[in-house]
Amino acid sequence: MVKPSFYKSLLISPVEAWVTLRGHITDYRFAGVRVVHSELGGKYDALALEMVKYIKLLSGWESQTGTHVSSRRVRFDVLVYTIKDGKMATGFPQLDEAEGTVPSYYGTALMAIEKDGKWELVDSGRSG
Repeated sequence: MVKPSFYKSLLISPVEAWVTLRGHITDYRFAGVRVVHSELGGKYDALALEMVKYIKLLSGWESQTGTHVSSRRVRFDVLVYTIKDGKMATGFPQLDEAEGTVPSYYGTALMAIEKDGKWELVDSGRSG
C-alpha cells in the first residue's frame, strides 16, 4: 500500500520499463530468482535483481505446513518511472500461483531512486 499522494504522482509519471523476476520462497526470502520479462534490452535487470535481495516476505507467505522451506512460486515486478527529478523504480512481490486467501497476494514494496547515475534504495517502511 502507498499513500494517496504518492499514488497520484505515479499516475502522471510515465513507465519507462518493466522487469519481472520469478523464483520461490526459502526462509521468507526469494530464492532461485531469474528474469522472465525484461524491457529495453535488459537495461534494468541488474537493478531488479539487486532490489529483490532486500525483500523479506511476511509470515503469510510460507507454506501451510509452517516450515520456512517452501516450494511456493513468487514473482517480483519492478516498474521504472520517469519522474520530474530523474528515475524511480518500485518493486513489489506477489504469489505466482493460485491462492485462496487474498492477504497472501501482497507484501512489502521497495523503492529506489536514481541519484547521480547510481540507484539508492529508499526506506519505504519495508520489513526485513
